Amino acid sequence: MVEIMNIYINSQNFKLELRVEDINTNSISFSPQISFNVIINYNQQLLPDEMHLFGVYAKVNLAGNNGIVYVGRAYSDRQLIRFFPDSNINIMFNLELNYYELEQIEKLRNGGEINFQLELKGAVMYNNQNNLSFTEIPPSTQLKYRVPKSDWTEKILKGLKYKKVWMLEVPELESPEEFKEAVSHLDSAWRQFSMGEYKNTLVDCRKALEVVGSGVKKAGFEKIEQNKNGEEHHVPDWRKFLDDKSTGKKFEKIFRDTWQFLPSGAHTGKNIDRGDANLALMTTHAIVYYAIRRFLEIT
Repeated sequence: MVEIMNIYINSQNFKLELRVEDINTNSISFSPQISFNVIINYNQQLLPDEMHLFGVYAKVNLAGNNGIVYVGRAYSDRQLIRFFPDSNINIMFNLELNYYELEQIEKLRNGGEINFQLELKGAVMYNNQNNLSFTEIPPSTQLKYRVPKSDWTEKILKGLKYKKVWMLEVPELESPEEFKEAVSHLDSAWRQFSMGEYKNTLVDCRKALEVVGSGVKKAGFEKIEQNKNGEEHHVPDWRKFLDDKSTGKKFEKIFRDTWQFLPSGAHTGKNIDRGDANLALMTTHAIVYYAIRRFLEIT
């Protein structure tokens, strides 16, 4: 869709035709990046001396059923773009996205097409009697571009390697007093993971499970078991806590298996890598979240 940009300089109106020609993915970018190819056409001979676009960028919005949503800013590598009479100019605007933002776009798309709106920002610079003068790009300049769902999924998402990254929504934990230390240890585990301290990640995960087990027992959901030496000790009664024999049995197995996996983080004999830490962190987070949710239901 062609849009008209009216630039008024010295009481004269200069009309520029703008359109988004197409969009692609930037394969040489380290981060996921969408590139909008914008063409500006000036088909008149009259032109101010030394007229340039200066510092131009695009605010990218997404139009959906719930209105307009701001996505981000798309920048051009060309900060100074000169106009010539009766000419076309190609400007590539690059929008950098992380995979979380891509996931939000996918939620808004909801299996349909994509409708982008680009609002150009920046200034027009020109020579006015041997002096540089500036005027803003008109705020009404918006470019609309529709991406069919087939192009979006097969061309754009594939180019962004979106299918190779699975976004997992991890719920934020709001804990009652009995489990606050568990959440604190889990927050510490996330920090250790982000810093590459994978062994400490497992240690903090184990501490979180210790607090969860203790909290369940203090709430009155405990039973007595005997170890291999015949010694009795108190353990959480997950069947009673979850009020379901089958679910409690399965959850108890998950808890114990995770518990047995975690001690390796406290020793130097095994090399703990990112995969080990990721497994421990995700499983522990799920256990803590599940236990807190159940605790809030019954108290």
